[in-house]
Amino acid sequence: MLRIEMLPAENGDCLWIEYGEWDNPLRILIDGGTHRTYDALRERMERVDAADRRFQLLTITHIDNDHIDGIVRLLQNPQIAYSFRDIWYNGWPHLDNAESDALGPVQGEYVAARIRHDGLPWNDEVAGAAVAIAQEGRLPRVTLPGGLELVLLSPTPEKLERLRKKWRKVITDVERDYPDPGSAEDWLLRLEDDARYDPDDDGDLLGDDEAPDVEALSRKKTGYDRSAANGSSIAFLLEYEGKRVLLAGDAHATVLANSVELYLEELDLDRLPLDAFKLPHHGSKKNLTKRLLGLIDCRRYLVSTNGRRHHHPNDEAMARVLAHGGEEKALIFNYRVPRTEKWDDAELRAAYGYTTRYPPLGREGIALEL
Repeated sequence: MLRIEMLPAENGDCLWIEYGEWDNPLRILIDGGTHRTYDALRERMERVDAADRRFQLLTITHIDNDHIDGIVRLLQNPQIAYSFRDIWYNGWPHLDNAESDALGPVQGEYVAARIRHDGLPWNDEVAGAAVAIAQEGRLPRVTLPGGLELVLLSPTPEKLERLRKKWRKVITDVERDYPDPGSAEDWLLRLEDDARYDPDDDGDLLGDDEAPDVEALSRKKTGYDRSAANGSSIAFLLEYEGKRVLLAGDAHATVLANSVELYLEELDLDRLPLDAFKLPHHGSKKNLTKRLLGLIDCRRYLVSTNGRRHHHPNDEAMARVLAHGGEEKALIFNYRVPRTEKWDDAELRAAYGYTTRYPPLGREGIALEL
């Protein structure tokens, strides 16, 4: 059994993965979404008996607030019983040999402080080093209990070095100030401040009466993601009982493509068979390239975003999936909102050979069994 849930993480990621036996599954958690994702994450945890809330791995892919904030709130609420066999998170100690100065109560530093204070496991599977691929040679492979294997694809040492140089700026130059950890009043103020963002403001949507021009969109040239934080994203292939899933975080397309090419050489294959691909950076046009799509043979493309911020999934990225993502495929969204619903077009589905899946009406988040 292999089951993936994309929890409603607003414009972020929060992936709950179960594998093994139906009546006694093993679990992995990848990211925690925005701070408001915590409510959904807590509710999902409470559906599991307290004694069984054991995770083989928590991966915090990188320090952007739409991936880490929900984990911050989880760590702030120890009354929720849970345990992690290991936590993968590349913080300052993995970017520099020296201990950092106090950089302030921002997400990345808070998580690191909490891990240390609570004595939690931290990158134990890689002997406390950075979770990263090597400069050369085969891609690192880690086997978790139950036989599930993870093949690391990102980040590279160069991407971590770039984050190290920009660490202080990246973690302090956030869109809004991060409240002091444990400050209930500041958290409430932040929630109230977020109310000014309209979840239905989807920016540059195409007209509802006009289907996207997939061929024109897929041919458009765009730049590459140059974010130091996104470039540091932990991304890996999950392999279990003949199933293979690419979980890309917000990783850079060039790094993913280079790693997939290296893995194809190892497997002596032309294209990498995938049962699912969680699109990088919520379907951003700068993180999904024709080159990357040409290296894989995928049946399901997963998109985690409510389209609330940054206009994801981007029209050009989705058009590339339709034009270059294989003959038979499914687009699976964890929100049904205008930015995702536009792809549920009968003519487009017939022309490009795909199906769509959304949460049930009135609900958010979606689960799939592979």
